[in-house]
Amino acid sequence: MIKRNITISAILLLLILQSSGCGDSANTGEELSGTWGRHVMSESGSYEGFLTFGTDGSFAFTFEGEVKGHEWSAGKYRLSGRDITFEDSSCGGKGRYRFLVKSGALSFIPLGDGCGKRKSVLAGEWKRHGVSTPDTD
Repeated sequence: MIKRNITISAILLLLILQSSGCGDSANTGEELSGTWGRHVMSESGSYEGFLTFGTDGSFAFTFEGEVKGHEWSAGKYRLSGRDITFEDSSCGGKGRYRFLVKSGALSFIPLGDGCGKRKSVLAGEWKRHGVSTPDTD
């Protein structure tokens, strides 16, 4: 009887954890699709950056203004659970990141990327572009 109760409790706990998602999103391509923006500060200046994800696995990075060392780039992305891999011609290789979409914000943690430009642009919190959020005082 005790063994059965432990088994049932374990199954219920697993179901609760799976359905709750620990408070974050399912992190799907559809959740990423659209445009995200953030203010980027670098040694060569500051600018507004925009990262646009297509549902077809394409992405584009653009920005407002001219900042030395940064350029428009586009390429493909691939999702694997909470990991995303970027591949574009401006960096000449792949960059792998862990990402999280939570409360209307997107953030990246580098897992492996030899491209410093891409790392410096992606690091930080991105907000959905064109979506207003209520003030929280």
